[in-house]
Amino acid sequence: VSISKQVFLNTLRNPVYIGKIRIKPYMDDPLQIVEGLHPAIVSPETFYRVNEVLSGRVRNMKFHEDKSDIYPLKGFMVCPVHGTSLTAYGARGRLGELHHYYLCVKSKDCGQRHRIEDIHQSIENILSRIQVSAQTLMLYKSMLKKLFDKNDFMRLDEIDRTKKEIEKVKERITNLQDDFMDRKISSEDFHPMKERTEKTLIGLELKLKDLKKSTSPFKTFINKEVPMLENIAEYYKKSDGKTKKKILGCIFSEKLVFEKGKVATYKYTIPIQVLLSASKVFKKSGTKKEVENDLLSCLAPQVGLEPTTYGLTVRRSNQLSYWGRFYFLF
Repeated sequence: VSISKQVFLNTLRNPVYIGKIRIKPYMDDPLQIVEGLHPAIVSPETFYRVNEVLSGRVRNMKFHEDKSDIYPLKGFMVCPVHGTSLTAYGARGRLGELHHYYLCVKSKDCGQRHRIEDIHQSIENILSRIQVSAQTLMLYKSMLKKLFDKNDFMRLDEIDRTKKEIEKVKERITNLQDDFMDRKISSEDFHPMKERTEKTLIGLELKLKDLKKSTSPFKTFINKEVPMLENIAEYYKKSDGKTKKKILGCIFSEKLVFEKGKVATYKYTIPIQVLLSASKVFKKSGTKKEVENDLLSCLAPQVGLEPTTYGLTVRRSNQLSYWGRFYFLF
């Protein structure tokens, strides 16, 4: 059966599909939509969503479409002339072929317009230089475990507070029992007070049990995902755009500057600097002790006017921050 476009649109607007009936105005009675006796065919949410589209209240435009698979480096590059982040776009050539570029919005002034193929290859070349031996990773993993244990302040502090609360509640129950035995409170008051306090005690004991069971998610990450750094370049190539962005955020601490289609300047994050430094020591000496000393020197506080404990906390905080980004990749 063929129908016109208008009939089709009117059909989509008919409330009969959600179990309602439209009653036309009669005399002084206005138009009404009432519940029908028949079952609904579609959900009200679907019906009203369709009608919002038909009435033009929903714009079918993909302004915020995720293009990270095409432009994973968008947001990681900066124009050396204007200091603004490079954007990305696609343009068709004379023969209709589509070309993609990273460019400055003022590229006519600075010439910052690069083919994505050149930029992506340059990044992969840099990542291929990040080679960390299995021995170095094993040592760093063991040191990070100790680092995470020492920085597990919040959970340990919560355990101490919960233990103190449990002791207070137990003392409260004992006092209630003593007051009841001494006839300072009646049976009617004692039993509901005792029941309420015992419920509080059970809740605190369950909380303490959960706190003791919970461990830092970073430990699981260290054991399963840190080995990925042995071949970060291959892992990067196989990842989707969103994961690539997260990897880049973990590898580079500052935005990248490109010149002539290649990365001109870049700076690694603290964990990558530490691992590369330790790997160099391993290659030169080959001894575990020297690598451990090198890692310790990287994690140790800097000598200065501030207390050493503060410096150590800052360094550990930086380590945890960057490794936290790696953890949330997975």
